[in-house]
Amino acid sequence: MGLTVQAVEVEGHDAVDLTLARMFQPTFSDAQLRHLPGFLHGSAHGIADTLRRYRDEYSVSHFSVNETQMTALAKVIEELR
Repeated sequence: MGLTVQAVEVEGHDAVDLTLARMFQPTFSDAQLRHLPGFLHGSAHGIADTLRRYRDEYSVSHFSVNETQMTALAKVIEELR
C-alpha cells in the first residue's frame, strides 16, 4: 500500500508549500491540513518515526512525494538510514 505525501514541514527549515494539499482540501485551514495523514510535520526524527509507524501499523510500504517536497523529505530520509 502507498501514501501520497502532500506536504512535508520539518521544524527549523523552509516554510511548507501547501499547494498540493490545498488542491484536495481547499476549505481546510492550515491547522486542519496538518492533521491529514499525507501532511508530515515535526522534527526530521519525529517524521521518520511517523513513517515507520505507518509502515508497521498500516502496511504502508511506499510513499509518493511531489517534487516540491523532496528537499524537505531528504532531511527525513537521513533519519531513516
